[in-house]
Amino acid sequence: MNMDILAKRTGIEINPTLKKEKRGTFDSLVAHINEEDKKKETDPLNYWKKIKIMFSTDVNAIADNEEKGKTKTKFNRENYMKIIKSCISKTNIRFGKNGVKAYSVSEMNGCYVGENGISYDEKSYSLDILGLPDNIGEYLAKNIKDSFCQESVMFIVGENKKLLF
Repeated sequence: MNMDILAKRTGIEINPTLKKEKRGTFDSLVAHINEEDKKKETDPLNYWKKIKIMFSTDVNAIADNEEKGKTKTKFNRENYMKIIKSCISKTNIRFGKNGVKAYSVSEMNGCYVGENGISYDEKSYSLDILGLPDNIGEYLAKNIKDSFCQESVMFIVGENKKLLF
């Protein structure tokens, strides 16, 4: 069977760098598939799966007492980028070449409804990252939660969302 026909039936993209004389053979298709599988094993990143970590700096930080909580919250508000960069640096030290390569930070209005039924607005941030394995993203999210002394952060991978406590 011609490799082009087999590729169409299986949905596999043919590597255009295969030599023309080998393009028609089944063996070259199998070699190409094996080559692609090896790339997946050595490059576990999914560059299209976006990781988003959302958190607020307006929520009072968890502390031993109310005064310390307010002081930490004020520090978080004034130094949020330094804290985020520190968390990313710690993550990259731990995971090396699989760490964060590029990211963006967006300010947004977070809202929630309290137990009393009243809706509250708060300044929140979203950290967006592409090409980071889920487990490293979760490590980073927990690091952000701890560094900002928050009860939780929202951790989103693709369409999957969860609160990390």
